Amino acid sequence: MEKQVIFRDRQELQSADLNSAEDYIELSLQHFVSDAITPERLYTGFIITSPSATEIAVSPGHLWDGVSGNVYVKESEQRESVVGYLPVTDSRWLTLSVKGDSQEIDIQPRDFLIDLQSMQTEPRMVAMVEAKVAALHIVSGLESSSPQKENPPTGYTLIGFVRLTPSGVVEIVQNDALRLFSLFACWQETRRNRDWIDGADPLIASLKSDLAALAARVALLSPNSALLTEITRDVANLKDLQNLPDTFSIYGSDWILDEGESDILDVDYHARAEEGIRFPWANITETQPGLDNPYADEVKNHDGMLLPAYNQEIRLSLTTGYAGNLPIGSYQYATHQMIQGERSVTRIQYGPTRDVCTNSAQWAWLKGAVVGSEVEGFSWLGGDGKTYKVTGQWYEHGGYYIYRIQEFWRTTVKEKYLYEVTNTQTIAGSMVAQTFLAHQSGWLCGIDLYFDAKTAEGDIWMAICETELGQPDTSRSLSNVMVAAQNVKIRPTPTPFTLAQPVFLEAGRLYAIVLLTQGGHKIALTEGTNYTQGTLFTSTDGAYHQGDLTKDFMMRLRFARFLNPRTVVELQSLNLDGGIADLDFSAISVEPANTELAFEFRKEGDSAWYPMQAGGGGSLVGKPPLVHLRAVFKGDEYVMPSFDLPGSTFRAARPAASFRHISTARTLPSPTTTVTVTLRLENWNADKHTCEVKLRQAEGTGLTVAATTSEQDVPGAPLPTVMKKWSFALAQAVTAYRIQVEGGSTNELDAFHVAYRHDVAL
Repeated sequence: MEKQVIFRDRQELQSADLNSAEDYIELSLQHFVSDAITPERLYTGFIITSPSATEIAVSPGHLWDGVSGNVYVKESEQRESVVGYLPVTDSRWLTLSVKGDSQEIDIQPRDFLIDLQSMQTEPRMVAMVEAKVAALHIVSGLESSSPQKENPPTGYTLIGFVRLTPSGVVEIVQNDALRLFSLFACWQETRRNRDWIDGADPLIASLKSDLAALAARVALLSPNSALLTEITRDVANLKDLQNLPDTFSIYGSDWILDEGESDILDVDYHARAEEGIRFPWANITETQPGLDNPYADEVKNHDGMLLPAYNQEIRLSLTTGYAGNLPIGSYQYATHQMIQGERSVTRIQYGPTRDVCTNSAQWAWLKGAVVGSEVEGFSWLGGDGKTYKVTGQWYEHGGYYIYRIQEFWRTTVKEKYLYEVTNTQTIAGSMVAQTFLAHQSGWLCGIDLYFDAKTAEGDIWMAICETELGQPDTSRSLSNVMVAAQNVKIRPTPTPFTLAQPVFLEAGRLYAIVLLTQGGHKIALTEGTNYTQGTLFTSTDGAYHQGDLTKDFMMRLRFARFLNPRTVVELQSLNLDGGIADLDFSAISVEPANTELAFEFRKEGDSAWYPMQAGGGGSLVGKPPLVHLRAVFKGDEYVMPSFDLPGSTFRAARPAASFRHISTARTLPSPTTTVTVTLRLENWNADKHTCEVKLRQAEGTGLTVAATTSEQDVPGAPLPTVMKKWSFALAQAVTAYRIQVEGGSTNELDAFHVAYRHDVAL
């Protein structure tokens, strides 16, 4: 007891002395609870049970309030009916908590002196006991199929939850986290822990020597250890395959396929990250290609889309077997959206510095494609019959083929038309459609349709679309054209719908002719579907319904028939100050099977034309300042490639004699003073080439030079290759850094490239 009242013989006793005696005892108990037992609000007892489906019971218990030091008691079991809380259909949680409160109880009669002279008294009913009582509180949660548990009010101590359904109590969750354990229970737990320690102590002692031996062996795995380098390199490669970042890892790698881990915004950055670290362009020009002679008759120019010269021929004619007509305007009027695709792109990169980097195969690893093997030279390789190594194929959104051959790179999109970039048109009117099977590949120039009746108003829109599950798919439109109402002809005169740009139809695929109009035109029909292998569709509420399966549009399909199997047309020339050593063409085109679109160049003052093909990059070694260009179309009388001038880009460039590549910051899990960086250098010639690695501050320009370097030849590589390692000993520990790679060549046309970078920080 911290304080006590002193009582003496024959000393006056006042009521305050008796109250102080109680107060001193209570204060000491409060300090004992708060300081020795718990500073929080905990409880003992208060076990929640369910005597019946609609009733819960809470056993007697104590609330130990470490905040105030008081102990509150509930001396008897309390039962509560939950009928009023039952949910209607789902379930809900009840939150049960307790809170302490002081109450005056035990009311008894006591006499009070009211007159000191006469000693007169009067009786009064007064409380003789102040009790500290723990009161139960219930909070009902919201009814839900996945009900949430409500928190108790501020100052209340949670003892548990009860889950209710329409049938009653189904689950009780006691809050053991706030249960106060007795000293006896703590003593028993301590004994169990002591017994475990006594049993584990000999094992722990033996582990000390084992860990010491292991530490000695780990110490041998220094950053310069070949084993550690190989392990971290393999793990870093596995992380790349799963697209996991190098952040907060002691090791990292980069195949440098692109600029993803290059700090291109640093003012000191001067390099290209393109399937390896490569020398930047000392000068570059970019232009849209154009015809050298805009009136060249070797090709037909359809608003910038070039096709070899051709005549039109009727390939499918359905003009006999008249079977009535179809009034287009009798079907529901609606708004339809046409999404027209764009022709795909082929990229050709050509020049003496276009060495094949072994990391190009990583396109296959990272994109899930299959790495190719040796193949015979295709026509686009020059048709020389040689065997070349296809290092990678990359399929993604439509399919890309990536071919990398010495001095010649080609990236081709598999699909003829792409819909990622679209031209959307919204057209209102009634819709009918006709599907047909393309029996032979070719370029569709237009369609002639036959009408039995027309109206003065209501232009007719015709779209050529791809199909989905045999139905027209207006979200994949190849082309569309509009014919004004006054230009509609009455049968037997056909109404021509001529496409602004012919579209390529692939044999074996089903296409659709979609007509939309606001007029009351009637299109003529023919019997039978043997020729089209298609279906006549009408549209209601934007959905297609099959019409008469025995009838087709009366129509004629006009296709291109080319005059020559090989067509050559000259394009505008390219020039570059200081000379041209690299050509990079991105050509929007469609190249059907067994056709080829190729490009050739001629140097000023030279009468020979050089094809852009594998092994021919040496033709640019002299760095001609101006080259004349021409496009070569190869195919047959029915199928030829196309070439779009708008949207295509031609680049001419010349590489610099040095580069400086700066990586993005490498963030480590802990500070380090030891770093090693390993590079794979391909097409390496130590007599002509130089390469140095420095560590650069994560933020800033400070550089650290390597303490030691080493290198090792890679036998069996397609190009002369070395693995070179730089080891750094930093004066101060760092948690982040950037890797700066500097390279140079005595001849900018005889360059090396960095195929791979790996670093370890310990």
